[in-house]
Amino acid sequence: MGSNEATVALIPTNQFWLDYANHVSANVVGRAFLSADFTQARSSFAEMIMALAVLDLPFKVDLAGSLWLQFASGFNSCLCC
Repeated sequence: MGSNEATVALIPTNQFWLDYANHVSANVVGRAFLSADFTQARSSFAEMIMALAVLDLPFKVDLAGSLWLQFASGFNSCLCC
């Protein structure tokens, strides 16, 4: 298998990436990208990291340097605890 084929195999096509492609092609500035199909991006470590990189998760850092996820519902979750 050539290096190009191996690279393509790391991140297969699935509904999550189709959702992302539709989001990018819609070209709506300022609209967050979230997908209910994010659990499909799990075939490799590379795919999981890429999925986290494109998701617009509501991360916040407090004065102590703790990283939090803050949701519109008011639920907060510390990622460092």
